[in-house]
Amino acid sequence: MGEAFKNLGVDFASLIAQAINFGLLFLILWYFLYKPIIKMLDARTKKIEVSLKQAEDIQKEYDEIEKHKSILVAKAKESADEIIDAAKIEAKEIEKTASFEANVKARAIISEGELEATKHKNTIVEEARNEVAKLVESSLTSLLKNDSKKYDDALINEALAGFIEKD
Repeated sequence: MGEAFKNLGVDFASLIAQAINFGLLFLILWYFLYKPIIKMLDARTKKIEVSLKQAEDIQKEYDEIEKHKSILVAKAKESADEIIDAAKIEAKEIEKTASFEANVKARAIISEGELEATKHKNTIVEEARNEVAKLVESSLTSLLKNDSKKYDDALINEALAGFIEKD
């Protein structure tokens, strides 16, 4: 078998020397190159895993904040609706109160106007009576130049009685 390898051109001594060289080169590359690369890749893998874990934690925290935010928004909306409803009720009460007060003032103004009109009417009627009495007196005086005083009182009273009955 050794002869067969020699015929093929294989030299065992140089084959062993090359195997030793290859082994030494492999050990040197493994120690100085492969080991540091593996350590660096492991460190990066750990860093990525930590980053992914942090990202998951941040996502969970974000989801919690979103839930809390939606709860707060719902509460705020509910509170706003309650405030709006209360304001509407209060506005209706104010409107009722204002309407009632306006009606009371209107009635007071109307009754005051009616009272004033009645007073004015009574004054006008009284002035008219006095004018009519003076006219009747002057008419009778001019008609009856004699002893007018006797007839005056009777005629004035009679004229006034007719005038009062017409009212």
